[in-house]
Amino acid sequence: MAVLSKLIDPHLCIVFAYAPAGLGHLRVTRALLQGLPESAEPILLPDSAGSVKFFHRITTQYPVANKLFEMSQYGTPEDIVTNIYRTMLQKDAYELQKKLYGILKQRVELPKTLLIVATHFGIAHQVSYIKSKLEKQANVKIFLVVCVTDDSPQKLWYVPHTDLLVTPSIVTKKALELYGKQKQLAPSHITVNPYPVSPALIKTLDDDLWENKLRQAQPNAHVLIHIAIPISGAGAGISYLKKLMKELYRLEPRVRFHVIAKRTMFTLPYLQSWERLDYITVYESHSDRQIVELYEQAYARVPMLLEITKPSEQSFKTLIPPKRRGGVIVLFAQPVGRQEYDNLHFLARHNLIPTTEEQTGLCDVLNLEHHVRLSLPVNTWRGFLLPSDAKQSAEWMSRALSLRLFASMLNYTQQDNHEISPLGVPTFWKQVSSLL
Repeated sequence: MAVLSKLIDPHLCIVFAYAPAGLGHLRVTRALLQGLPESAEPILLPDSAGSVKFFHRITTQYPVANKLFEMSQYGTPEDIVTNIYRTMLQKDAYELQKKLYGILKQRVELPKTLLIVATHFGIAHQVSYIKSKLEKQANVKIFLVVCVTDDSPQKLWYVPHTDLLVTPSIVTKKALELYGKQKQLAPSHITVNPYPVSPALIKTLDDDLWENKLRQAQPNAHVLIHIAIPISGAGAGISYLKKLMKELYRLEPRVRFHVIAKRTMFTLPYLQSWERLDYITVYESHSDRQIVELYEQAYARVPMLLEITKPSEQSFKTLIPPKRRGGVIVLFAQPVGRQEYDNLHFLARHNLIPTTEEQTGLCDVLNLEHHVRLSLPVNTWRGFLLPSDAKQSAEWMSRALSLRLFASMLNYTQQDNHEISPLGVPTFWKQVSSLL
């Protein structure tokens, strides 16, 4: 705790700047908040620009918009979009300057240092643009820390004048550094830190809960199988999940689904129909922040064996060993958008999911009608990619259970690699403390 003493200095003001664009940025913000000393008094500052949230929603709900979005994530189109978006953000930065100045002036004792932790590139670019002006206006030293929330070196994540830009891997670090040099942008200090997963999810299960989890993975055990299903803020893939749950329950009547979703006009009909089913528990709210809290509450209630999710920020749940509260086997729906493909590449590089060749072998095994001997490195895996067809996905899961594939994956061998440590939150704050 002595290492983090700088974070409770009364002359320090800590502001978390995040965007309401999906739940990923908020999950990372909450995880980092939980890692602060109890006496710290951080301030949450959501990005008020509705364009970010609107852009996220249309690109996850509408296939045509999503296709255009994916095209703009590579090559020359990405350069064009990056330049346009950065310019748009800078034009709106003055409103952020007024808001931050107001926060500083509200303190009884005026801070000497302002630490801004940004978990979205949009607000980070705005802070970067007004940083020197605000320092002079408020007579305060500003430190800008940016936490990249996917292992995806998209050019918008290079924020000039950043005191600490944290990436989940050396691959993303090098790509962003190269981009900054090529475009002759102002330098930023880029480091690698394990992805920050929630401290609440890395708590060790007691012996009874761990034994229950082991029995869930046995094909003939008489215990319920608990499966978490977080649904994105925009409700992406909800029809696929509806079919998958119905089919898997038909094949394996002992499954129990825990659906955590935001209540919107689009998701409400699904949630209301699921609330009437005894094999589905629904955790829902209209509030993004409460959804993230409900997700952790679901994990505190029962020992989850599996989670079915998009390869978004939830991919990094694979960093948590099986004997921890959040140490589920993660089954991924098909990726949407460059960042989700990049996250899967991160997992495959670290043997946390099958490589392309191993995925082919897994397909062969799970598609066969008869029992076969597994000859795959399942003890290094923490998840795998499901088929695009919901019915086939349910059949895969049922067969993986009968072949004791899930049971074998619970015998995970922890790897000695800094990038895949579950302790990303405490190491993040150690880096920040050394900066102050």
